[in-house]
Amino acid sequence: MFVVLAITLLGMTNACNLHKEKPEVVDNGSAPSESTRIVGTVRATDDCGFYIEYIQGDLARSLYPINLDAKFQVDGMRLKFAYEEAKAKAPENCPNFQPINVSDVTPLR
Repeated sequence: MFVVLAITLLGMTNACNLHKEKPEVVDNGSAPSESTRIVGTVRATDDCGFYIEYIQGDLARSLYPINLDAKFQVDGMRLKFAYEEAKAKAPENCPNFQPINVSDVTPLR
């Protein structure tokens, strides 16, 4: 009788999960980061469509915004925006363009 009672209490203890495990934390290698906004100028080309030219130090960079809203696709418009690199390919005729996804876009005057 004592053995049956002991097994029953042990089973109830396990069923109540008194030894709760901590939830697993998954780190996929990317730390949360704040988006830095930059200023660039929209440029239009016949071959490549619209891109954003932005100066980084002494170097001009050509960013190819995959998701730039049509209202911002105006040659010469200056924009302040945040961006992330996109996995899309640059236009065939424009291999030096870096494909990006823009966010938090504000036109400047």
